[in-house]
Amino acid sequence: MASTEQLERDKLWEMIGEHEVAMLTTRDGNVLRSRPMFLHPDRHYDALWFFTSTDDHLVDEVRRANDVNIALQDEEQSNYVSLSGNAEVINDREKMAQLWSPEISRWYAHLKVDAPDTRLVRVRLVQGQYWDEEARAMSRMWEMARAGVAGEKPDLVETDKVSMTRHQNVSPKAPR
Repeated sequence: MASTEQLERDKLWEMIGEHEVAMLTTRDGNVLRSRPMFLHPDRHYDALWFFTSTDDHLVDEVRRANDVNIALQDEEQSNYVSLSGNAEVINDREKMAQLWSPEISRWYAHLKVDAPDTRLVRVRLVQGQYWDEEARAMSRMWEMARAGVAGEKPDLVETDKVSMTRHQNVSPKAPR
């Protein structure tokens, strides 16, 4: 039987896997800066991969302050994910070829998998949190009635914080 921690981790990765695009937030001096990025989840290493270019501000921002946040949102299913992690810029041609797809070209017309200025950003996840309203849809009416009788605020969203540090000291081959 899976532990509660493993079930929470599985739930989080299931929700991450439902997204192709993420908002990646970095620090630009004292200002937070977010941009949409095409997402490549790597559950085995508790990491996320993104393509970028050496002339993108993202590269300098990650090199100055590598703590980042990734936000995922699916309004249709009423679920949301926030992930915290440590980013690094990597020049791994083998990994680029493995992750490259036609969608990348549509997102980043200026990037080519074999271009010398193409880079990957790997984010090693530290913690994740999710909110899943859809999971609670069936029990919503019951919870509203229960909370009304008890004089409490109803608990209408499934949420949990999940530690993502099990592979913290494990590193896939990734030259800089």
